Amino acid sequence: MPPALTGPARRRIAAGCVAVLTTAALAVASAPATSAATTDTRPLGIDVSVWQRPYGAGIDWNAVRSSGRSFVFIRATYGTTVDRYLASNWAGAERAGLYRAAYHFALPSRRSGSAQEQARAFVAAAGRHQDVGDLAPVLDLETDGGLSASELRTWAQTWLTTVESLTGRIPVIYTSPYFWGQEIGSDAFSLITFPFWVAHWTSKQNPDMFAGATWLFWQYSSTGRVAGIKSAVDLNRFNGTAAELRAVAHPGTHPTFTAPSSLAKGSAGRFSGHLRSLTGQPVTRARVTLYQRTEGSSTWAKVATTTTSSVAASYRFTYAQSNAAAYQVRYLGGNDFAQSVSATRSVRLATATTPQATPAPAPPVATSSNPYAWYSKTTLRQGSTGAAVTALQKALRLTADGYFGPRTKAAVIAYQRSHRLTADGIVGPVTWRTLAGQPAKPTINSTPKPKPAPKPKPQAPALNPYTRTTLLQGSKGAAVTALQKALRLTADGYFGPRTKAAVIAYQRSHRLTADGIVGPVTWRTLAAQPAKPTINSTPKPKPAPKPKPQAPALNPYTRTTLLQGSKGAAVTALQKALRLTADGYFGPRTRAAVIAYQRSHRLTADGIVGPVTWRSLARR
Repeated sequence: MPPALTGPARRRIAAGCVAVLTTAALAVASAPATSAATTDTRPLGIDVSVWQRPYGAGIDWNAVRSSGRSFVFIRATYGTTVDRYLASNWAGAERAGLYRAAYHFALPSRRSGSAQEQARAFVAAAGRHQDVGDLAPVLDLETDGGLSASELRTWAQTWLTTVESLTGRIPVIYTSPYFWGQEIGSDAFSLITFPFWVAHWTSKQNPDMFAGATWLFWQYSSTGRVAGIKSAVDLNRFNGTAAELRAVAHPGTHPTFTAPSSLAKGSAGRFSGHLRSLTGQPVTRARVTLYQRTEGSSTWAKVATTTTSSVAASYRFTYAQSNAAAYQVRYLGGNDFAQSVSATRSVRLATATTPQATPAPAPPVATSSNPYAWYSKTTLRQGSTGAAVTALQKALRLTADGYFGPRTKAAVIAYQRSHRLTADGIVGPVTWRTLAGQPAKPTINSTPKPKPAPKPKPQAPALNPYTRTTLLQGSKGAAVTALQKALRLTADGYFGPRTKAAVIAYQRSHRLTADGIVGPVTWRTLAAQPAKPTINSTPKPKPAPKPKPQAPALNPYTRTTLLQGSKGAAVTALQKALRLTADGYFGPRTRAAVIAYQRSHRLTADGIVGPVTWRSLARR
């Protein structure tokens, strides 16, 4: 960090990085070496402050982006003073498409309340880091302010928890192994749980780390040269892939929202929807707020707050209005997803002569036996919204939220295939008539021919090797590719939201348990082998095999603490216990699975695996 790394202080930290392996007071853990090819694929970034703007020089952020840099840390404050280039640096980096975060250069002090004061000043200057592309805020620890190790740990913990409370993001700690060992001490257990951005200027493949900590970002040089910047600049790496960095950089969200078209004065109406990421992932247990703007007013007022459900991320408000008004649902963001606002819905005030309207009533149709005939001239595709989408979803037995997303498209394709229609995921007249109970018009021969016996699908040889493989969202590999080919999806080998939706649609159409998990029964059905009965006692079904006891495999790790960025055998054992693809890396996907497990077992849902979580996993 250039502001303080000048003169003796900078030389002291640089010397510490070189001498860290010989410092007896510090327990150093070296990350396993990786090949040069692996290192080259890890995303690169920089960090900047006033020192990269000599004599007011500008930064060409597009040139920075074109040089292969994908993220930047920008100094926001030092003490309670705001960096004068914060606003222009942030705007330029955002316009260039760089992931970004602000950092605070700490000036620790014994003065009462100084940690909270500096934390509030930082958030006031840098914001809540809740937009798409925002990385987590950073505490830069390079000076001790004359505090003892214990006092410095308390000061840092206070700053971190204050910022987390104000922003909803878990902050990152920037420091060097030398400073950590000399000034903070090896017993800083309360700080080890935070992610680290470590400063170690070396040509090694990975930085040296203090015991118990893992790095998320690594500042590997302080003398770099990057196109678009006229002075030397610090160079950084992310400990993961480009996709994992994208997941850390706050993916966007989209609240769907339905509301009544009108309400009688004083009567209650239902406002509901779902909160999903832009890729269709449910954002569960998130706080959403209903806002109202009364007709004739320009001010939005908070009406009510609720939490999305734990599985589908649905929400519902019941509210009685006294005047015509417009409504929005807002999500203020959290640690994993960015803030967002729904579309605005206007609700009229019904008069005494106008009966209360219901959401999007369907006009009279030709016959009561064809409830979908009204929409037969309406074409729907992914991205469509409204009453027609709601009617379609009800016909397909989906959650009816009025938004045609990836899950609805997958269900439409599955329905079209099962009825021998063109499986394009677009709902036109033929699909509507089939849904309404009217046979689709023949498209080739008008003279019906006897239907030949359907040829068995030659899938068994391709799927039999995987019948003992369990797949779920997040799985990768050849088994996923075979599954996608069997479902006639684009075979990319990754089990994402689209593959899960197609699996659920297939399971429903074959009367299997529609959980989106591909186990032996689903595999056998796909391979044209009938699933075994699960209820009738004649023939009596074989009992499901008992899960292998996991306690012996997990007991060795009960004293190991894991968090995002951890690697190794303990992470592999954790991923197997959670039924994830076991790659030995604790990334955002593993953290999300840990939090979901902790919530379902009523543990502290912090994404950190300690003794309590290990023991709970071992008892399953």
